[in-house]
Amino acid sequence: MNKAKKRNKLGRPKKLTPAELRRGVEAYFASISYMEPVTREEFVVLNTDPKTGAVEFLLDKMGHRAVRNVPVLGADGKPLMRLVYTQAPGDYGLCDFLKISRDTWDRYGRAVELLEERRRQGTEDGGLGSGRPTEMRDGEPAPCGRDEDTELQEARDYAEIYTLARGRVCAYLESAAEVKGAAKGAVFKLERIYGLSEKKDVTISAGGNIEEYLRAIGGEAEY
Repeated sequence: MNKAKKRNKLGRPKKLTPAELRRGVEAYFASISYMEPVTREEFVVLNTDPKTGAVEFLLDKMGHRAVRNVPVLGADGKPLMRLVYTQAPGDYGLCDFLKISRDTWDRYGRAVELLEERRRQGTEDGGLGSGRPTEMRDGEPAPCGRDEDTELQEARDYAEIYTLARGRVCAYLESAAEVKGAAKGAVFKLERIYGLSEKKDVTISAGGNIEEYLRAIGGEAEY
């Protein structure tokens, strides 16, 4: 492959525009999640004696105190809501929803890096606009009419969408790592799939603190 063709491969037009990608990512997460109110159980009180303070509770058929779910209020006095996933979010599920390959998705994340690489190659070749944005015409690179600042901003937009999307997946895995029976799998994904690991002897139990674990391996909720 000659340098001209290689440069075009690195900077080939994206399958989705940044706006389309952002909408697609939001639609993916919306399709597998919903919001529900945070509630807590409390006993149902029938009456309280104003003199003695004795409380009369409603009893169920078994003679036990009946309970009901009541909304949990936040510091602002509004009901708290929690995000619930109907299935675990992940890169492959996202790619399937967007109808793109995993390679394409990863290239969105490396958009700035790939753009800078293509521009360096253009400068080194000493031609084709010395690194200016190009597109293919009749099999050969040609100026595409976009200034470099516009193309750089587009690359940054792709990378930001990619980072935020994977950060949401990592946030889900953080929560899953706190759940008994799910911690091992969640930590494995954070380490092996999402790159939040170093060669350190760190262990985390099902009841461990995921934030302390991430600090220990030098990880973040995003990457």
